[in-house]
Amino acid sequence: MDRKYNVIADEKTVLLAENIAANFDEKTLIEFSNKGTYKRALKDLDGISDIFASCENDMIKITLSDVTVTLSADIKSSRCSCSSKVICRHIISAAIAVSQLKGNTNQTKTDEISKTAKSDNETKKSEKEIDFTYLEDVKSTAVNILKKGIMNCTANDCELFVRLSLRGGSAYRNISNLCRSFSEQINLMNTKSADFSQIRSTEQICRLYNIADAIIKKQNSELLKNTVYENSGKGYFICLGIYPRRSESGYAGITAIFLEKELNDFFTYNITLPDFYKSTENAGNLQQLEKLAAKHIHWQNDTAVIQLSGKNFTLMNYKSDERRRISSSKQTSCLIGAELDKSMLSDKLYKLPENEEYDYFFPKNTEQFFLIKNPVFTGVEFNSIFQRLDYKLSGDNTEEIQCSLLFNEINSKIIRFIENNHNTPFENCDLLVRIFSGKYYPVSIVGNKIINICF
Repeated sequence: MDRKYNVIADEKTVLLAENIAANFDEKTLIEFSNKGTYKRALKDLDGISDIFASCENDMIKITLSDVTVTLSADIKSSRCSCSSKVICRHIISAAIAVSQLKGNTNQTKTDEISKTAKSDNETKKSEKEIDFTYLEDVKSTAVNILKKGIMNCTANDCELFVRLSLRGGSAYRNISNLCRSFSEQINLMNTKSADFSQIRSTEQICRLYNIADAIIKKQNSELLKNTVYENSGKGYFICLGIYPRRSESGYAGITAIFLEKELNDFFTYNITLPDFYKSTENAGNLQQLEKLAAKHIHWQNDTAVIQLSGKNFTLMNYKSDERRRISSSKQTSCLIGAELDKSMLSDKLYKLPENEEYDYFFPKNTEQFFLIKNPVFTGVEFNSIFQRLDYKLSGDNTEEIQCSLLFNEINSKIIRFIENNHNTPFENCDLLVRIFSGKYYPVSIVGNKIINICF
């Protein structure tokens, strides 16, 4: 277990870890589970930026993104908030993380130190040596695909890019996600899915080559920089909508859209799960995502995201990154207040956002949001050939926008909502619209209450 993770804990927890994790070596953990579970636990840890540990009586409570593990010195007595009745990979992940605390008396002791833990960790990541062997493998694999042609790719190529993605892990997150996205494109092509895009797949394989080549030639890790969440203090928010999502890179989850009242700007809060493991392959279906929105697992108060819909709330000691994404840090507390007052929404929120400047190596693909007054859906028609719903969207503050939605499980409720409500204006209401990659997606109806279209 020579990997390093950003485990944030106070001095008392570090001391307790000396006893609890005394026998948590690799051999023991594999004996209590199996080698496959142990490897999946390592992969899960690679995708978690912050791991929070705290004392709970004579046990240690570990927060791992979507689950909470209560770890005992007798690993068989440990508990996990997931549905598993046996020693699951989450418990193994927690044991690996806690074992890293052994002998480390320099763990976080005060709130001020914990605020700098993430930035210190990111600095170490950026300073570590570049794995040129991995980058050369990515580059040569991309060249081989370009030589033989994407249309000649098989299931073997699909598996090859999955393995490259796993090798990259969180240290090469940009490359890792591209590998998994390209793998998914190959799979869509081989299954003759309408979602397959020749342009998209070609762009992905070329970008993979160019990023790997640029890092090798410049011999620095600037192109590998990861997201850094910085402490933003206290914020006053309104939750205007929640929607499900699934990415090509093998992750599914939900996103909540928050309006920060003082900054008068949109923030997002993301809950993400990998759905490429056998044990999580159903994590991305709509029913499971609805359950995820109702889970009481967020921040210090164990808040459920669905609780925030249409509510004013305050986040104390919250963290956010440059893309206005809010961290799930357990050092953040949430205080829920009164219902939304729509009259408080400013005119700025009703303006169509401007396009962001494009950067080839750092294509942000930032989600943008705006509100449409008294919206109406017109020209609704389902295209059975391309399996998509075409429609037009308009309102008091915007001209007619031509939109389309591919038919899939994630979009199914949106499509049904539009079909049931076309040509009917939503008077005295607003429509929250998400813009992503040049496309428009309805999220929620904002009136006296919030109607989340997708849930």
